[in-house]
Amino acid sequence: MQTTGAPRYPDILGTLTGGERFDAGLVQLALAVRPRVTRAGRVFEVILLMQNCADTGLEIRGKLLLPETDALDKPERFVAQSEPLSVILRPAEAGYTTLPVQVLPDAAPGGAYKVAVAVEFQPVGEPAAVRQIASAPYHYLPPETSARLLELKSLAFSTARRGLFGSVIEAPFGVLPPQIIPAPQPDYISLWSPGDSTDARPLLERHGQTLRQLILPQISREALLPPLLEKTSAVFASAGYTLHAAEAHFIAGLLAAVLDMAHTPRADYPGQEIYSVGRLLEQGWPLDGSPIPLPDWCRALLVRLDENLESARSLPALLAGPLYSDVLRDAIAHGFNLLHLVAPQELGSEDDKRAYGEQLVEILEQPALTLSFVDVYLPLALGGIIAEGRAGRLTSATLDPIVAIVEAHPSGRAVHEPVHELIEQVMDWARSKTGG
Repeated sequence: MQTTGAPRYPDILGTLTGGERFDAGLVQLALAVRPRVTRAGRVFEVILLMQNCADTGLEIRGKLLLPETDALDKPERFVAQSEPLSVILRPAEAGYTTLPVQVLPDAAPGGAYKVAVAVEFQPVGEPAAVRQIASAPYHYLPPETSARLLELKSLAFSTARRGLFGSVIEAPFGVLPPQIIPAPQPDYISLWSPGDSTDARPLLERHGQTLRQLILPQISREALLPPLLEKTSAVFASAGYTLHAAEAHFIAGLLAAVLDMAHTPRADYPGQEIYSVGRLLEQGWPLDGSPIPLPDWCRALLVRLDENLESARSLPALLAGPLYSDVLRDAIAHGFNLLHLVAPQELGSEDDKRAYGEQLVEILEQPALTLSFVDVYLPLALGGIIAEGRAGRLTSATLDPIVAIVEAHPSGRAVHEPVHELIEQVMDWARSKTGG
């Protein structure tokens, strides 16, 4: 392949992978799984990132290589949902393809699964090299392309080769037990109410003064932590998981931290300002009908105030009672964001995390369902540890029992390997905060 006078093009693939790549000559590859940890019965995506290093087109053909058996040696538990890959990469083009895979509902959980793609390519014409350089500025990128690049940047790309020869690239993934979904029951479904509307302006106008004068003064960690701790222990026990005192401490602490941000704003990650109710009341809110940034607990409280203004006088009882699920939703979202600060690997899309949070709230609201170790730690207990660490309140006395629980967990690393890796990263970070 000719190399003289090679033009300089941006290294899109290297930018997304941090410079790592599977170099197959005319084409460079990287492989990721989204989400990296999925549940049995769900579909996940295998993402093959490709970068043409030639000034001619490349005909790319690829075949998915799925695990032949699951962790219990049951065959054909993973099923490709698409035809073998066949695509033409234009000269110097970088792109990716998504290959859906179905995990059958009875697939055994495990953290050591691997998926691979066998890639073959054929140049269209006589190729000459084009140089990819990370330092070159990008050409103009449309907004939708920039958004895709940002999304891909969060994935954990693999460049591992399977075998000594050929172009077979592989990536790890994990499978969690299937989520038990209760049978549908007759129910009333509300399609609209003032509290659920994106425009909370009427409620804020009616009850803004109550929030300022009566609600915010009642919010403090000291006042809210005891009732939240008691409620958390009771709710988790009803879902079949008896919390250790340290686990309950960190989960309740995460809930209290979310509420405390109402008048003590923090800026740890983009979007965290939604919890700053006091700042919103000071600065005012949009009057054009656009969404007003409010946490779930505050929206639910405004509706409650509209029904009974006197309920505002017993805020701790409200938050640890009828509004507990709303506080929990905020804590789950906050926990995932804190977790990303310490362990920034891909945990799924925002929709995936929101759906996971709703399932967790549903389990806690319906005692017939059972919680697992993963449900307790991801992201609640881990988020609580990080919240205390960033606030300077983390001590060895509270952390050491969690370390012992994790090390003694009976399910075994093979079942929840990706989650255990995540926990170990948080524990290492937490030990650095306590001097351990």
